[in-house]
Amino acid sequence: MHSMALGARLRTWPRRASLRTRGAHVERPRPRKVLILSANVGEGHAAAARALAQDVALHDPTADVKIVDGLAAMGGLIRRVVQDGYEAQLRVAPWSADIVYWLLHHLAPARWLARFLLRSIGSRALQATIERESPDVVVSTYPAVTIVLGMLRRRGRLNVPSAAAITDLAGLFFWADRGVDMHLLAYEESIPEVERIAGRGSARVARGLVAPSFQSPRDRDDARDALGLERDGRIVIVSGGGWGVGDLEGSIREALALDDVTIVVLAGRNEDVREALAAAFGDDPRVRVLGFTSRINDLLAAADAMVHSTAGVTCLEARARGCPVVVYGAQIAHIRVNAREMAKREIVDVAHSPAELHEALGRALAGGGARVRPVDPGLPAAAALLAGARIRVRSPSRMRLAVPRLAVSVAVALTPVWTFVSPSALGLHSISSVRTSIREVALVVRAPADLIGPLRRQLRAQGMDASFAVDNNTHMISALRGAGAHGLPELHGGAIRWMLVGGELRRVCHALGLRHHSFYYLRPRGAFSLADYFVASRAGGHAVAPRQLLPGGGSARPLHPGDVVVLDVPRDNLTVARTALDRTRTQLAGSGLSAAPLDALLPS
Repeated sequence: MHSMALGARLRTWPRRASLRTRGAHVERPRPRKVLILSANVGEGHAAAARALAQDVALHDPTADVKIVDGLAAMGGLIRRVVQDGYEAQLRVAPWSADIVYWLLHHLAPARWLARFLLRSIGSRALQATIERESPDVVVSTYPAVTIVLGMLRRRGRLNVPSAAAITDLAGLFFWADRGVDMHLLAYEESIPEVERIAGRGSARVARGLVAPSFQSPRDRDDARDALGLERDGRIVIVSGGGWGVGDLEGSIREALALDDVTIVVLAGRNEDVREALAAAFGDDPRVRVLGFTSRINDLLAAADAMVHSTAGVTCLEARARGCPVVVYGAQIAHIRVNAREMAKREIVDVAHSPAELHEALGRALAGGGARVRPVDPGLPAAAALLAGARIRVRSPSRMRLAVPRLAVSVAVALTPVWTFVSPSALGLHSISSVRTSIREVALVVRAPADLIGPLRRQLRAQGMDASFAVDNNTHMISALRGAGAHGLPELHGGAIRWMLVGGELRRVCHALGLRHHSFYYLRPRGAFSLADYFVASRAGGHAVAPRQLLPGGGSARPLHPGDVVVLDVPRDNLTVARTALDRTRTQLAGSGLSAAPLDALLPS
């Protein structure tokens, strides 16, 4: 009965739809045509496009459904920058994806500029592709394509309903667009954020964003037989998504540490990774390394748990199949945000380290991991929603269209290059004092490596102690360890050097035994840019700026308990350095103060 009603609804589509083409209207007879715009960015967006096509064909066999690479349709420049650039980020410099995401999320001018460039460069080519296909409805499964599609609708250059499929749970500022008539959501929790961006009534939760086969019963033993896997024992899938990214080797090793486990590794289309993993684990009968596979449905039916690096559409497929997921290995940008929100709702578990992965995977295999939430069968099918799609967005007047373009132009003209913006200009302040009742200041000493030992002994003899500023220098770290001194990582900023900041801070923290997710660092003596601040924050760092600087041991301002005080000692001159330290002790004593390392004073 339900199928008959749905079929009747699908047949209520207008027999003719129009697409404006340079002033003319093209009449479209039946059968209706659905154009799905996707992108080969990873595998998730393409998988969502295939699922939508299958859902439409299942509910209306007469429909003409076509999938087009919308990113490629926007032109070679856009495809190279977005697709190839993002792949390079994930494989070579994942921290750069964090920078881009942070800019887009926190700075409105950055979002405006990105949207402006996408629309300016890609709109004509995408419109030409849509006109050539002459569809009755257009659906996008990739955010960059959605942005341009929404612009075409808002400016009246597309006169058929538009829709966007959203498979993420959070960070939807680039997924939703107010020019799109309908947003098809995988998660009900996404509705408020989408409607805040696109307007009330613009979001609907739907089935059909994963292939129908994932929602049909599949016996575990039959699936294992079809894959040539043993019926007994536990099976763990380790997946790096379509591009084979993330710490797959680490995931395999943690899974191997569990008892009675067979591991199936999915390296996607990344042949280099597949070959490297096959070489590393080829002799272990418990590990099977695969490249890209179309048999993920059987694999999820056969598995007891999955480790996934990118928290994408595969997590939706696993939810539909009832396989618990641990997200690990590529915690960057939107992946991190999406995984965190999914974990809050107990859809997946998230592991930030190999030890956490080992624990989470053990819980999942024991049945105590994240709660698997099956797809609600009462949700409307995506095909039915598309069948009922109507134009919701009305084209604004020319004056209203000109205002955003003018705002973008002004923003671009007035926004300085981000590597030269000071964090304080955006209200991002550094720590300059510690609130404490102890009569001590946080003393930081900048000294050459050879002077660290003698100066620490002098400090201890005077009843004081200090943190020593240290950079990514093995000689200095060795001297610090030998003296048993406290180390405070120091940042060295610069117009280009910020690109190295994250890795250097992590290495110093590892050498000093500091916590990677929360530590303090001394900001640069010279320019301190927004780029420096962001990259260091992403590494887990909190900036420290001295309230007092004591070159040679003197200060013109009174000192107070908890002040961060930095003493710069002359390089390679122990006698002068000792004198500067004595002068500092005298000045502190005059204010009734002593000195302690920053990390010792913070808990007070």
